Amino acid sequence: MHRLFDPALAPRHERVLDFLTANFNHASLLVTLQLSGHFRRLSVDRIVRIFSQKPVESFPPSVSKPYTPAVGGGFIRIRQCDYPEPDFGPSLPINDPRELFRIKPRTEVSASLNLFMTSFDPDTHICTFEGALDYDCLEYELFVEPSTGREWGCPDGVPCVFQAASNYWFRPALDGKHSQAGLQVAASTDLYPARTPAIWPKAPQERGGKLEQPGFRCWNGWTADIIAHRLDEPGKVGPIERYSDWPKCLLVIDKLYVPLIDLLVPPRTAADDLPVDFGEELDQDELDAYIDEDYDNLSWIRPAEERRLAREFVAVGGIV
Repeated sequence: MHRLFDPALAPRHERVLDFLTANFNHASLLVTLQLSGHFRRLSVDRIVRIFSQKPVESFPPSVSKPYTPAVGGGFIRIRQCDYPEPDFGPSLPINDPRELFRIKPRTEVSASLNLFMTSFDPDTHICTFEGALDYDCLEYELFVEPSTGREWGCPDGVPCVFQAASNYWFRPALDGKHSQAGLQVAASTDLYPARTPAIWPKAPQERGGKLEQPGFRCWNGWTADIIAHRLDEPGKVGPIERYSDWPKCLLVIDKLYVPLIDLLVPPRTAADDLPVDFGEELDQDELDAYIDEDYDNLSWIRPAEERRLAREFVAVGGIV
């Protein structure tokens, strides 16, 4: 073994990683993962350590969210988003994964769920994520036909879908470029993350039903063990009226399985949205137009606003 890789020098090598990952630049670990086995092990250990940090109690105390991510810790956040219809689709800014971490949401948004790493398989490099509490879940509403309780099959009765992202995909966009919610893709700042929802769960069609979906395949390639549980009463028929019932349903994510490298870089980019949204691949000019829809014709003030949002993340000390 070359003396450079002597385990006795591991503390110095850790300082090298400290230098590379300064200023929220943790995507630099993608480089050290490709080096010698020694640096690869140090990098893997660091990523696992970051994402294994335990959540902390909320302050001020919160009944709805008793625990929050530790500053500097890694986690996966999930939240309901808009269904990608051809006329609107993932091009809607609210579906951008960076909106999951916006410090002060600009519109009223659904509740989010944070998942934390509970185990890591060194052979497969698959990380297992779970909620901080056994009963962690997301509540949403179904759109059903009142007399039967089954979801509508018409175009208006679209399934409920959810976005998911790692907070370490991003870093504060202090230059205001290629940014949304004050964040840019850390691994390559000229990339845009996919906006297509990551999780498209099936819902039980009977009132009060529970549908377990082990090994559920997410759109972005992740796998999850999920349960959808309707909260309306079994057998109860809603009023026959012009509008549908909106029964509540719980999405329980028992476990989420994520490849280690996907904690640092989005597995899909905006280019992957286009076949979902438009049914065909678009050329570069059309791709640029798709991305630029977010600017709302206010490009002259957007960079300054994005820099302001980025500085808020720096002041907080991380993306939480």
